[in-house]
Amino acid sequence: MLLKLEDWPALISLHADAEAWPQAFITAKRAPAHEPALQERHAAWLLQHDRFDEARRAFARSEKPHLATRILEELCYTSAVTRQLGDAAYYFYQRAMEALEVRGGCRVEREGWRRVRGM
Repeated sequence: MLLKLEDWPALISLHADAEAWPQAFITAKRAPAHEPALQERHAAWLLQHDRFDEARRAFARSEKPHLATRILEELCYTSAVTRQLGDAAYYFYQRAMEALEVRGGCRVEREGWRRVRGM
């Protein structure tokens, strides 16, 4: 019914409520104005399910990229306090690369870190 009415916001909300994220994003392509709000809602869901890196990327795609930075700062702090030094180094590196991109529009090759991190 919602599809026939082309009530995209309601249909997107229905899929998001059912946690059917692929269908929600497919529907959001038909109504691009609603995609940032869907990205934010999906990011919040990812946070609740401890998928922090994915949540950070989703917030970066939404209209609230400052929340992506906040998650990264929390990951830096938590990993340092719990003495997970490899994770701390990774997250501080990610934060530094993010700051470089924001400040100067630089694109830095990250292949070397992936090799060290084992990604």
